[in-house]
Amino acid sequence: MTFDNMQELQKIREVYPEAHLLLRIVVDDSGALCQFSSKFGAKLSDCPKLLKGAKEMGLNVVGVSFHVGSGQQTVEAYIDALERAKSIFDMAESIGIKMSILDIGGGFPGDDDDEIMINFELVAQSISKKLDEVFPSQVRVIAEPGRYFAAACSSLVTKVTSVRDQTESDYESSADYLYYINDGVYGSFNNILFDHATCIPKFFDTNNRNREALYRSTIFGPSCDGLDCILKSYPLPKMNIGEWVYWRNMGAYTMCAAASFNGFPLPDIHYVWRMNKN
Repeated sequence: MTFDNMQELQKIREVYPEAHLLLRIVVDDSGALCQFSSKFGAKLSDCPKLLKGAKEMGLNVVGVSFHVGSGQQTVEAYIDALERAKSIFDMAESIGIKMSILDIGGGFPGDDDDEIMINFELVAQSISKKLDEVFPSQVRVIAEPGRYFAAACSSLVTKVTSVRDQTESDYESSADYLYYINDGVYGSFNNILFDHATCIPKFFDTNNRNREALYRSTIFGPSCDGLDCILKSYPLPKMNIGEWVYWRNMGAYTMCAAASFNGFPLPDIHYVWRMNKN
């Protein structure tokens, strides 16, 4: 179990004093899509009091945990967090608490997109190097890689249901074309609101589309709500009613939080099995 304040320690002592506890600390998650340190984690300045309090209560503190935020965009955040965790290990040892577990949380990138700022391999290499530098081999390291496993395993395919041509309009508009598709922010694209995602459509006839002119395009979802906007004033080739477009890396924080607002059903799920010929 984790704790980050004295009230949690008191609660654990009353309910489950045999628990093995991890002290969750605040880290720099300013580079993450979703930041957690405003909600969870103890400041380093509060940790001496918490560790001493746990010892006086006879509770079993066995390690440290942190989370650099979901969708972390910088390697430096992991390095800084590991240094903070090491300082807590040293702090605990100085008062007679021997720690043996380090939970490095999640936040690892799961996109298989070459355009992302960092990839999992770079993060893993940096973490491994830092762990070798500051933590002894007897410390057990665990993690919580949710996005890493889920993000790239799913693509979403949507259909253009309506097109609004504004290229000859008499008034100034922020987009040349408005498109309406059969999924939106109340469905699979809730990641735009809750996960701060940026979703860009892909085309099945990519080679032809790369040669076409680009227009300022805004894409709306199917609901009656003006908030149901997926993409604003983005340069795209012209799309047609009935055309299918797809969206990559839609496995994390999409369907799991979708709703059928306005009566629109959730997408059907189709599993694709690829056989390795080798």
